[in-house]
Amino acid sequence: MAVDDKLRQHSSATSRRASVTSGSDRVDIIDYDWLAADLTDQPWHEMGNCPYPLGATSDQVTMVHQLTALFAERLRELICSFCINEKNFLKDHANLLVVDEEMHSVFLSEELMDNLHYYIARIASLYNECQFHSFEHAVHVTISMNKIISMLVNVSEVAPVIDKRRASSMLLTPVPPALSEQAVAIEATFGISSDPLLRFALLFSALIHDVAHQGVPNATLIDEEDELAILHNDISVAEQNSLQIAFSVLYNEEFAVLKGAIMPNEQKRRKFRKHAIQFVLITDISNPERMQINRSRWNEAFNDAAAYDECEQTRANQGKDKYNTAVTAANPVATERRHTVHSCSPLSSRRHTMFTSHQSKRHLETARLGIRFSVLLSGQIVEAYANNDEGQQLLRRDAVSELLMNVADVAHTMQGFSVFLKWNQRLYKELFEAYHAGRLSTDPTEGWYQNQINFFVNYITPLAERIDKCGVFGSKSTIFLYFAMENKRKWIEEGQHITSKMIEEVGKALLREYQHHTENEDDENSKRESITED
Repeated sequence: MAVDDKLRQHSSATSRRASVTSGSDRVDIIDYDWLAADLTDQPWHEMGNCPYPLGATSDQVTMVHQLTALFAERLRELICSFCINEKNFLKDHANLLVVDEEMHSVFLSEELMDNLHYYIARIASLYNECQFHSFEHAVHVTISMNKIISMLVNVSEVAPVIDKRRASSMLLTPVPPALSEQAVAIEATFGISSDPLLRFALLFSALIHDVAHQGVPNATLIDEEDELAILHNDISVAEQNSLQIAFSVLYNEEFAVLKGAIMPNEQKRRKFRKHAIQFVLITDISNPERMQINRSRWNEAFNDAAAYDECEQTRANQGKDKYNTAVTAANPVATERRHTVHSCSPLSSRRHTMFTSHQSKRHLETARLGIRFSVLLSGQIVEAYANNDEGQQLLRRDAVSELLMNVADVAHTMQGFSVFLKWNQRLYKELFEAYHAGRLSTDPTEGWYQNQINFFVNYITPLAERIDKCGVFGSKSTIFLYFAMENKRKWIEEGQHITSKMIEEVGKALLREYQHHTENEDDENSKRESITED
């Protein structure tokens, strides 16, 4: 069996074992292959609620091993893609992979595994002990992101759709079955499912997105004239700081092996950096300018499907694309939205575009500045997204990728109610502590119950609706909206009681901490007085 065939098979990830000491001082031997598979297989709504070592924990050693298992699998997938697409990659980077001829397996090298593990451990050590924006939060977001990636539409899920259309003679141009199914699976996710570097960037961004967070909003850092606010010009201060720290560590010589595995050349370095920066900065949802850019990119990518499909059908009639088809598309989940469209895409029922008419398309061809185009001082037009099918696909890919990052960052709001309550309480504690430390001007206690409803209505529900609209999860797309709506419903019913109880418990805990601190100060003062008297 050729090496390329082994790489394509993706059999057996790392087969590494590690000793893990849990919070109860129990020592277990963890198989990274098994751990990665079981972490991925957790039900979406139960993320963190499963038994040890899959469940949420505050033990840093266990959390580092959890993420090492997931990153090892995604990194192996990434390196295998490099090997398949670049003839001499494996020869030039022999220190990254180990190919077992007898077992038909591909492993990460021990050197790379160690480098990966130590990098994650270093990042973990750089997180502050905040109530919410902690390493445990980063772990939850990262595991949720890995689950999100695993839930994307795959070939097996789109094959029945293609078979049905082929049987009903709805495909105007004969296409080899295997090719059509793979092509549709890739198009259904706008290329995300065929881009291991982008997927690894999503996971990496989830890990690093709150490194060194101080437990206060960016507005506080700006008001305090914090040196970070000065350094980053009051724009996405915490997020830019996290990026700077994470990449500075990765660029350190001791992590050269890991850096070389992720970014083996200049092209991949630029692409990975661009993705990671984009994904981390988009988590600053308090920045109105950034949120507007996010909305604009989405609107450019997903508006007025009917007009674009009509435009595409015109092209088909003119014979410009031999693969154009006329199909009756149906959303397998939201059946009430079914309608007949004409497009080159078998999944065009959820395709949308910025071309609202032929007139607006001609307007684009004059290089309207904005999401798609910019201009240099010399007058040269810089094209971010080409005015063609490929450019449209890339625009949609970026819009959906940002959406995935936003969903992972607030995953707890779209998971089980107990998961939501856990992180909701932690956020309240973090803000309450900041208020009593004099770093917040507003007491979060005021309006906490209603503010959570506002957050669901104004941010979480629209986010979940976008997931359903873009269709990258196929029949699984409604799970996010379902749990978001369920959590909002339960919060409306029970939230006032939960809020009152939470405020009381947090207040008592803060009082105990203050009393303990006062007692310690009194003891220190007594010791100093005794020393002075002696």
